[in-house]
Amino acid sequence: MSRSSAWSTFWKTYHSGGYSQRPSLFRKNEYPGLSVTAAAIFDAAVTKCDQFRNLPRSQRIMFSQIRLYLGGQRIQDPGEYLMQQPDGDFAGWCRRLETVADDYCVVFNRLESAFDDAIWGVYELLQPLLDELGMPARRSEITLFAGRYKKTPFGIHRDDELNFFWPLIGPKRVRFWSPEYGNANPGLATLVDYDEHLAQSFTLDAQAGDMLAWPGNWWHIAEGGNEFSTSMTIPLEWYSSSEKIDRGEVLQRIAKVLVRAAAAHSGSTLIPPRVEEDSSEKMPEMIFDAASLFSGICAEDVSDLLTEQWLRKMTTAGLGVANPVRNGFVKIDENQLIRRVDGGPIRWAKLSRGKICIANGGRAVRLPYSVGLVEIIGQLNTAKSFSIGSLADHVSSKTGDSSPVAVAKFALTVLAKIGAVELAGVQNP
Repeated sequence: MSRSSAWSTFWKTYHSGGYSQRPSLFRKNEYPGLSVTAAAIFDAAVTKCDQFRNLPRSQRIMFSQIRLYLGGQRIQDPGEYLMQQPDGDFAGWCRRLETVADDYCVVFNRLESAFDDAIWGVYELLQPLLDELGMPARRSEITLFAGRYKKTPFGIHRDDELNFFWPLIGPKRVRFWSPEYGNANPGLATLVDYDEHLAQSFTLDAQAGDMLAWPGNWWHIAEGGNEFSTSMTIPLEWYSSSEKIDRGEVLQRIAKVLVRAAAAHSGSTLIPPRVEEDSSEKMPEMIFDAASLFSGICAEDVSDLLTEQWLRKMTTAGLGVANPVRNGFVKIDENQLIRRVDGGPIRWAKLSRGKICIANGGRAVRLPYSVGLVEIIGQLNTAKSFSIGSLADHVSSKTGDSSPVAVAKFALTVLAKIGAVELAGVQNP
């Protein structure tokens, strides 16, 4: 069964069984498996930790994407306790931390920004699921929990998103309370000692390789034993219909951005001289310049920009992107075989003014639209390997183009620059 059909089957089962209304446990063979290894996740964690350690101390103590707790207490500047490459793996880090504390926990948010090419495995995991659910315009990210801790150190909490949770190393128990019970007992939030509420809760016990899924409005806390554990969570959060904003609020939000953009555009300050005749203020010229500047932006410009941003999100399953473009090639050799990278299809959409936007792996390029270019993208999306000659022959057969080799070479060069294609060997003579 393909990953796409497996997610489709999973989601139908999830809904038909009423699971979508409550936390649920799925064993290894009951959902599409995780497409990223614990070793790759450890490497991403080390990269994130190195980035943190390289910050000035004033920035480290304000950094919120890494939180480390020793004995349930958060450490303000935890650099020395975080993962390092000499640790080798999560087990090595565990052995080092056990010399410091019996109870320790580290939480990473937005870990996707630290992945190398292994992030493509996460895209591969999520994309078919999001084909079923739709793209979360509000937020999606990779969160990691690691350590040996009795309870989640920041206590009972709930989220705003649909959570998918994978134990990577060791078992993981999560205790849940219904939204109704939590709403009726506001004191539940942040509790670490909750004996009086145990009777109204239930637990799910997952082993490494299993998956937990739950709606974010369920209150929950992880409970650990004496075993080290590492778990990865991917929350998917959509805007709700209750959050619709009116035109006035949209303009207020835009104005906060425009005042900076306008000042940068005009080189103006925001401090006007006071008018002598009365007590009113003389408005800076840049305000009127900005109004004129932005009134000149047409609907097609906005539509093209939003289309590009949407395509970028589609190719990364909604996750942020910070990893460099894959090492590829720029100079095209006609004897080389070329294929699309493994992270998912090359996506494209028509823009205004005869342009096309092409995206892959969170990067995009705008080019003049041509049938030949679209045909090349279609061939690459079969995931087969092609030479320039074979792509040129295909373009010629479909379009009658008089210069198909030039079209193929140009297309592949551009796609290589955004990391959408890679070498697949050399064509046999």
